[in-house]
Amino acid sequence: VGATEPPGMEGGGGVDAAGGGVHKWRLAHVCAFAFLLHLKPSEPHIVPYLTDVKGFTNESVANDIFPVSIYASLVFYLVAGPVSRRIGLKTFVLVGATCKLWTRILLVWGTSLGAMQFTQVLFAAGTSADAILLAYAYAVARKDDVDAHHPNSSTPNPNPPSARPGGRYRSVTAAITASHLGSYTLAALFGQIAYNAGASYASLFRFSLGSVIAGCVVGCFLPSAPFDRAGPGLLLYTAAPTRATSLPPRPTRTLRDEAHALAKATRDAFDATTSACYGSGVMIVLSAWWVLSAAPASFLEWYGTNLFDAIDGDANVNGYVVFFARLAMTAAAW
Repeated sequence: VGATEPPGMEGGGGVDAAGGGVHKWRLAHVCAFAFLLHLKPSEPHIVPYLTDVKGFTNESVANDIFPVSIYASLVFYLVAGPVSRRIGLKTFVLVGATCKLWTRILLVWGTSLGAMQFTQVLFAAGTSADAILLAYAYAVARKDDVDAHHPNSSTPNPNPPSARPGGRYRSVTAAITASHLGSYTLAALFGQIAYNAGASYASLFRFSLGSVIAGCVVGCFLPSAPFDRAGPGLLLYTAAPTRATSLPPRPTRTLRDEAHALAKATRDAFDATTSACYGSGVMIVLSAWWVLSAAPASFLEWYGTNLFDAIDGDANVNGYVVFFARLAMTAAAW
């Protein structure tokens, strides 16, 4: 990536004299996108909503609906990297946001067991895009770093990224993680307060739908990542380059060509990942620790609310439970 400048990176105009003004605005844009997508006060109440409003039994929710997202996540997390590399980071992030939108739509208007199971597939697909969102944000930050070092820059950066190695990536990780966790935390608290004040489950889910719609609108205007260098493709909006560029016409490709290209991209991504990341014993240990620590947290949160509903279906304080859990995670991110 560092050897070849993507379109729109010529001219070195990405960072202001303060060393990161454009970067801060882009980061704020991505954080707003993540905040709106996770502002869902309905999430802690998914189990009583499915049982009391949709009419499913507690056993059906635990055995027929929730497991679908677990198995679907295994597939989507495995293919997220190669697919995002193929279609572009921004495009993949927007596809994930669309999956989250359809999840909300089906939760509000769907009634059958098949519809609820399909929401779990869409939920898994949308969640896999959250990891790619970090990669997308890194790519945008990388663009600013390259711009800051460009020799044609009229105003040099007084605090170049090389003087603070890794600092920008740490700030990006903390800001985006805290944005979506903080959004989830606030939504859980105010959703519980609204429920205690008399709000219905249906109104909470409609509010979540509106928030995700707003997030999708904000996402359409995200800046393009440097890795999306094959032209706009599926992007809904692409930031204008600083200098006029012309791309050669792409040759016509058949569906079979695309399948072969995707398979090759998958193999290349697997080889690059294993050699660059897992060639180190430390990285293997850290990756294994991440898998073992991340999976049970999601598992316990979903099935914990199901267990609470089974123990006492009349007392719903799931919002407070999720609030304190996510509050601790938000503090850790900062």
